Amino acid sequence: MRENCKRWAELQNLIQVIKRVIFFLLSIFGFTTLGSAALAQSADLQVVVAGPTSGIQGGTFTYTITLENAGPNSADGATFIDKLFFPATNVTASCSSATLGATCPSPTITGSNPISVGGTITTFPVGAVVKITVQGNFPLNGASSVTNTATISTPSGV
Repeated sequence: MRENCKRWAELQNLIQVIKRVIFFLLSIFGFTTLGSAALAQSADLQVVVAGPTSGIQGGTFTYTITLENAGPNSADGATFIDKLFFPATNVTASCSSATLGATCPSPTITGSNPISVGGTITTFPVGAVVKITVQGNFPLNGASSVTNTATISTPSGV
């Protein structure tokens, strides 16, 4: 009897693993439902900030924020925020490129210290890369060391 219970538990575990594999494979090919059961959506969103960590007082800076959707699903409506943790001036931001059908967002600039650059990528398919360019001037006085961080968030339902 004990042996049968053990085999039954092993069989149940195997069934759960097989279900997960099937749902994963279906999601790769764009299926989001199986009959009446909805499949969980997910997207691996990545962000990299490239630019200076220090600068000359009053000098110019350029940061490139690279946003990528590594899949397995699209992330339409993903939002990003880039924070400049120093009192920069004359800050501008624009989308410099978008690949594989992603839409270039129109970045908005808010705040003063930190200054935030943010936006929404309305169409963000798997494998797409969006690049945002942020430019401005370092503070006229203060520390020459600066911090710039960026985050990207998946939209609800993904």
